[in-house]
Amino acid sequence: MKVTATPILAALLLIQSCGGTFATSLRAILAASGPLIESLNLGDSKEKVIIGFTELTTSATTLADSLKACTDNPCKLNAVQAFKADYDRIRLRGIFGVHPKLQKVGQILDGIILSARLFYGAKMPQVSGTGGARTVTENDLDAQIKELKAAMKVQ
Repeated sequence: MKVTATPILAALLLIQSCGGTFATSLRAILAASGPLIESLNLGDSKEKVIIGFTELTTSATTLADSLKACTDNPCKLNAVQAFKADYDRIRLRGIFGVHPKLQKVGQILDGIILSARLFYGAKMPQVSGTGGARTVTENDLDAQIKELKAAMKVQ
């Protein structure tokens, strides 16, 4: 029996051609949160964590779609701001505070959102003695996505 890698290769190329934005990766990581959530002792908070991650996945999907549709940075910044609003609303429910591993995930998500805002042109208030705003690159966002993926792994 001859096995051909063509369908697998075609699928990989399709995934890559659909846009490898950080938001696409973010959505995939959040969508795969089930094993992490199941591995943690969350007690009565488990259901609200599942709901929160489901909503974050939906919001990250909207973010990825919006970023693909936008043609300029102001539009992309608006998309990130909308994701941030959803994230803030979900965060206020306390889902990241119920376990240290989730606290780490929340901290990384905070950094990703801040970096994305800076990447797409948000102006941050100047803090004296900081030497000015830092430039964020795609590599910075990719590194944070890798950090999130590592933090979401079940150990």
